[in-house]
Amino acid sequence: MNQWDKLSEYFDTHKNATEINPGAADNILIAWPCVFRGIQAEQPNGQGRKALDYGCGGGSFAAELQKQDYAVVGCDASPAMVAVAKKNLGDKIPFYECDSVQVKDLKEAPFDLITGVMVFQFVEDMVSCIKNLDVTLKSGGVFAFAVFNPDYVRNNHGTGKLFDGFEIPDKPTRGYMCVSENVRIPVFMRTEEEYDQLAASVGYTRTYADKPPFTPS
Repeated sequence: MNQWDKLSEYFDTHKNATEINPGAADNILIAWPCVFRGIQAEQPNGQGRKALDYGCGGGSFAAELQKQDYAVVGCDASPAMVAVAKKNLGDKIPFYECDSVQVKDLKEAPFDLITGVMVFQFVEDMVSCIKNLDVTLKSGGVFAFAVFNPDYVRNNHGTGKLFDGFEIPDKPTRGYMCVSENVRIPVFMRTEEEYDQLAASVGYTRTYADKPPFTPS
């Protein structure tokens, strides 16, 4: 069973605000605005453009992309996550169960925009992943993503906290996100410079970066 299947309810944000899990709400309140600012600096709107939300989870971010006039599709390797997305948005947005290797076979490819919100820190072989996704990104397209800030891991590391198993918490590289006693998701932290190098390996140039503060609220 895909471990992410166990978290499909946790990351289902198609609820009243008071019912959304705080961990999922963090993505909406902190990551989403930064990602959209970066996208809109290059593509002011989605009119006439196609977008892929990679690692779409329950589909909420894909729905926001659609509001920006993108012809959007979502994909995720977790069958349960895709089921949540289809249940809530399946009549409006196509969702597929697939990984980065299979993205090139989507009938909607290629894309003007590829997004990944809190996805790539869970991908061990990021070199292969970005190369696979690049095949489906049009020339001049935008690749936009958000990942964990190392400070977030440092401040939430230890027994009983969200992160555990990092050998050197002050310089987190590999460890686990412990959402519950039964779910430990491997995490692969990279520095900003390492992500720049990955982007450069497929010919991308960074045009925007942001590090929003993570506050108790």
